[in-house]
Amino acid sequence: ETLSVVVEVYPLNVAVSDNDSICISQSVPLIASGGSSYQWSPSAGLSSTTIANPIAQPIVSTTYEVVVTTIHGCVATDSVFIYVYDGAPGGDVYPDVDVCAGESVQLVAHPASSYQWSPAIWLTNPASQTPFASPPDTTVFFVNLINPCGSGTDQVQVNVIFPEGNASGGGTVCRGNGLPASANGGIRYRWSPATFANPPDSSFTIVSPPTTQWMRVAITNSNGCVATDSVLVNVLDLPDVSAGPPLFLDIGECGYLDGNNFGFTYYWSPLEGLSCTDCLNPFICPETERYYILTVTDGQGCIARDSVLVRPYSPLYVPNTITPDNDGINDYFKAVGNNITGFHLIIYDRWGMKVFESYDINKVWNGGIDGYYVQNDTYVWEIEYDSMERRTKLKGHVNVIR
Repeated sequence: ETLSVVVEVYPLNVAVSDNDSICISQSVPLIASGGSSYQWSPSAGLSSTTIANPIAQPIVSTTYEVVVTTIHGCVATDSVFIYVYDGAPGGDVYPDVDVCAGESVQLVAHPASSYQWSPAIWLTNPASQTPFASPPDTTVFFVNLINPCGSGTDQVQVNVIFPEGNASGGGTVCRGNGLPASANGGIRYRWSPATFANPPDSSFTIVSPPTTQWMRVAITNSNGCVATDSVLVNVLDLPDVSAGPPLFLDIGECGYLDGNNFGFTYYWSPLEGLSCTDCLNPFICPETERYYILTVTDGQGCIARDSVLVRPYSPLYVPNTITPDNDGINDYFKAVGNNITGFHLIIYDRWGMKVFESYDINKVWNGGIDGYYVQNDTYVWEIEYDSMERRTKLKGHVNVIR
């Protein structure tokens, strides 16, 4: 057996009047519809709280709420806001408003039913209560206000602040060097490009761009307004210079440096080991590795430097026999040489097993392995080290005799 129930849904067609405004002592009708009974609250200022269309005469702005009940018992709630003006507008001078030149600031008028600002040319919406103003100079703006009590005019002055800041310095500089630059008129500073200013956030800085360019500084004053200025830095190219190719010699050999000054004034440094510092090809007999620097100065005072490596190599001496019997004579195997770099030694027995390895030329082999002496025999050694040929590999043998 199937049962059915009919559910009848009644629509709610409840409506209330729009929000409104009045002058104090005036009244306004509140209108509700769509019900069989009505209950308004609060009761203050109402001619009745139980009719559809009471008269409201509040003395302060009030939101009235109404509960509407239909003939079918359905209930809906709505509200109406009544704004109460206590008199005609006008006659007020608002506090001054500050704005940085080129920027905008929001103006705010007292509440009213309508607004008309002037001069309108520098306003986003002259008919708004809160337009944005961007005058070119300090300006007094007037707003004509209308409310149910009457009309009047208020005013506000917008002070346009023109930040003042200046930069000085710059000039001509050789590439890679810096020049002092300074700025004034603010409480914060920012130089750009910041990469070429040290420091970039100070009134005084050292500017060193790689090429000729303007260095800009943003100067912020106590009002937060920003002025900008620039200094020109003229960057001169450095003169050409070449100290020549590296010079590799055997210990005790001599040679010549091969510099090129490209016609500029020059000198070599350091003096030690050179036959002269004012010639392009000084004679040198090095005993230790070092760099020599050729410095040139062009007609504009720009200085450039280049360096050359001078490296003497020592012959390497290796013994062919050791007698590790602790008598103080030929007791160990050790390669001998001065200024040897990149040293690597490996010793093998006749079957190719490694018995010793070292990267330190001063480390010796005493004819042992893992705490034991090796047998009398012939052992093969391999040595690699840096030489004038850059990387030399030697191979030989050593006899162990006890």
